[in-house]
Amino acid sequence: MTKTFGLGLVGVKKVLSAESASLAAFKAKWTRSGPDGDIVAPAAGPKVLVPEYEVLEGGTRRRVSAHWRAADVWDAMEQALRQAHQRKAGDAAFAPPFTPGQIDTARLYRHLTENHAAGGMRCAALDAGRSGGGGGSFIDSFIDEGDRLAWMHGRIGEGVAMAVRRVRPSARGPGRAGIITDRVLVDAVCLGQHDLSTVLRRAGWATFGGHRKALRMALCAALDRMQGYGAV
Repeated sequence: MTKTFGLGLVGVKKVLSAESASLAAFKAKWTRSGPDGDIVAPAAGPKVLVPEYEVLEGGTRRRVSAHWRAADVWDAMEQALRQAHQRKAGDAAFAPPFTPGQIDTARLYRHLTENHAAGGMRCAALDAGRSGGGGGSFIDSFIDEGDRLAWMHGRIGEGVAMAVRRVRPSARGPGRAGIITDRVLVDAVCLGQHDLSTVLRRAGWATFGGHRKALRMALCAALDRMQGYGAV
């Protein structure tokens, strides 16, 4: 909490007003309208309320519970686009920028990558200690993870999401724009948790709407390939 000693009544009111405005802006960024909206837990960072359903006879669903999970870059990007859509189009239907399958694949890729990196350290520890118990099943799982990641890397491919030669210099931005490959794009968003504007800025590109759209299309295509759709 901000210290207010010695500020006087007017100073205290200004501090409280500034803190209230800051909290309101934070909540506006992460809170959706409607019964299933995101709710902020300031001490722990933005949280998303995920509903849980029970499948009934005949295929209908009934909501039975819900759980919280930490918000990630996919929630942030959708939230930003949803708010921009509401400002421009009002109550018109909103089309999410990514499909549930694409988001699930991105989160799985991050989980496998982080888990495999941690597993490599455990492998080194097992090798150094020559541990005998339980090491075999772990090594098998570690190898399977590596194979799955290698397959996903192959499906991402070596394509280019943003090619300098395809964009005239005046449209690239004030920086010295560099090529953004599909692998760099996927890793920046999925692993680095950077939004598309950040990816563009880090590569020297201007954050024009057309550039963000081009990156989003390339990212969607890569995530589809990582699900097994289409050719590399």
